[in-house]
Amino acid sequence: MREQMASALISLGYEINRSWQFKLRDEQTPSAKINTDGRVHDFGSGFHGDLIDVLQEYHNMDFKAAKDEANRLLGIEVQIDFTKFDSSNGEVDKRPLPDDFMIPHRIDAQNNRQVYLAELKQLFLGDYDGRKLLAVEWQKILEVAKKYDIGFNKKSGRLIMPIRDIDGKIRTFWKYKKNGADFVKEDGKVIKHRKVLYTKNRPRPPFAILDSIEFAKTPDIPVLITEGEKDALIANANGLRAICIGGAGASKRIKNEYLRLFSGLKIIIAGDYDKAGIEFNQNILEQLKPIAKSVTVLRWEQKSKQDGFKLHKKFDIADYFAWKNNK
Repeated sequence: MREQMASALISLGYEINRSWQFKLRDEQTPSAKINTDGRVHDFGSGFHGDLIDVLQEYHNMDFKAAKDEANRLLGIEVQIDFTKFDSSNGEVDKRPLPDDFMIPHRIDAQNNRQVYLAELKQLFLGDYDGRKLLAVEWQKILEVAKKYDIGFNKKSGRLIMPIRDIDGKIRTFWKYKKNGADFVKEDGKVIKHRKVLYTKNRPRPPFAILDSIEFAKTPDIPVLITEGEKDALIANANGLRAICIGGAGASKRIKNEYLRLFSGLKIIIAGDYDKAGIEFNQNILEQLKPIAKSVTVLRWEQKSKQDGFKLHKKFDIADYFAWKNNK
């Protein structure tokens, strides 16, 4: 019963550690625990109850809706090895996550529509000339959000999107909130807000790598490789074909298991306009040059002179389309 409760809570967006503890409320350290009988006890508020109680108290469901949702969640087969989950040595759990884990986040997106749409808008903004501008037409934003199954986690106020492998299996979750408050701990230490988070101790495939199957059918149409999911989403929404490798810098490379998928393709590498972006471009260029049909690095200085836009530090795909779609 403990494992079933933990699996259900994870599907709702909570992160459970090996001690069966988690953050039930908006806090920096876990204060709630799953007891051996599968019930939740929160030491901070004194709350104690089963999954129905959690859904009523923390997800604003009435009893009938909470009962139905609890029965559904507890009926999902447990597919997580909790002996390895969130281990101190960083061991990665390689088993895929059930697709049903996205259902509560789709429901949250529907039930909190205005907040969800406001966060979506933040995701698709770019910076240009001191202004924050939409980098995509609104209808295209909705289409891309549906295509890549972007949901919403009410508890954290974050967008949430599954990152799938080449077989379409969910391997981790990408969680995004552009603006958030820093947190000051009792010892005075400041914990900075992070725009992007991922499910802990899970493998992280390149975002949209599943699309590479379609890319291979028309290899002469270029594929854009970006640093982050945001740039890849914006590029896709603007009619380009894009994959995100995930992060910049000297350590970021395409995993060997995915290299074959770029064979025979025309590639454009589009790191950000900064030192980390330059390193990212060079790393991916070295990897794909022997494999792809052609590899081109997007040179922001040259493109700004050619197209007539202003560059600023960390200029990226989002900023480019913010300029292009609003000029």
